[in-house]
Amino acid sequence: MATDTDRERLVGKFLLDSQFRQAFLRDPVNMAASLGIELDEQEVAKLQDVEIDKKLDIVAKEFDQATREEPPISTVSWRVSAQ
Repeated sequence: MATDTDRERLVGKFLLDSQFRQAFLRDPVNMAASLGIELDEQEVAKLQDVEIDKKLDIVAKEFDQATREEPPISTVSWRVSAQ
């Protein structure tokens, strides 16, 4: 059974690494094992739910897009003082 820390590592890797994400969606057990995380039968059953796969993939893609966007240009306020 994966610990909270294991799940956090797994989700982080899933969100940040698109190649890992695609491989994980095909084979969650072996991809989790590649991080030293052992998933129990119940966790595997939850991950094999098609809807969960789709939702995780959508979230990961939106996260990836959001973190790759250019940051807004900050505006500088110039104040001229009369002397």
